[in-house]
Amino acid sequence: TSFNRLSIPGAGAAFSKDGGDGYSSQSLEFSELWDAGIRAFEIITDRQSGSNFGNESLRCNNQAISGWTVSKVMEEVTKRLSNSKECAILIFTYQPTGSWSYPRNAKTYVTNLCNYFEGYTSKLVKYSPDLTLEGARGKIIVIVRPTQLGEDDDSEISDALTAAANVAAGNGKTMSDYLLIVSGCGTAKDKWGTRGYSNN
Repeated sequence: TSFNRLSIPGAGAAFSKDGGDGYSSQSLEFSELWDAGIRAFEIITDRQSGSNFGNESLRCNNQAISGWTVSKVMEEVTKRLSNSKECAILIFTYQPTGSWSYPRNAKTYVTNLCNYFEGYTSKLVKYSPDLTLEGARGKIIVIVRPTQLGEDDDSEISDALTAAANVAAGNGKTMSDYLLIVSGCGTAKDKWGTRGYSNN
C-alpha cells in the first residue's frame, strides 16, 4: 500500500494539554491522543542559545509547555513504536518566542535539529511519493517546517536547506536523506491578519 494514499489522523500543537489556561490547543494528553488513533503530531519549538535540540521546550501560543521537551517526545514515541507495525509522523514547526534574545534564524534551527536527529537515524524513514506502508512500519517520519512565507527571505530559506545537507549522518548520507524539510510554510502575519491586526 502506498503511504501517500492513507489519511493519517493528526493533532496540531499536539502536546499542549499541559500548557495551562490560554496556552493549549488540545483537550487530551499525548497518551490519550495516541490511544484515540492519532499518529501525526505537530511539535512547535523555539531556537534557544544551546545547541542541544533535545532540550528545547515545546510551545503553544508563544508559551513553553510544562514538562515537555523534544527529547521527552522522542522517548514517548519510540517507546510506543517498539515492536510495532505502526508508524508516527512528527511535524516540527519553528516558532520563535518573540524575544530579541534569540532572533529568528532558520539556519541555526535546522542545524541544531539535524544534529540531534543524527542519534535517531535507525528509527527514521523519509517521506517520499514511493514510500509504502511496509517501509514506514515501526519508523518515525519527520517533517520540518523551519521557514515562513513573508518572514524569511530566499537566502535564509536556502541557508536552512543547505544546513540540513551539510550534517553528516554516517554511511555516506546526510540528514537530507532522513528528514523532509518544507520551505516557506504559512506565515504568522496571516494569523494576525485574521484577528484584525495590521500584518506589517
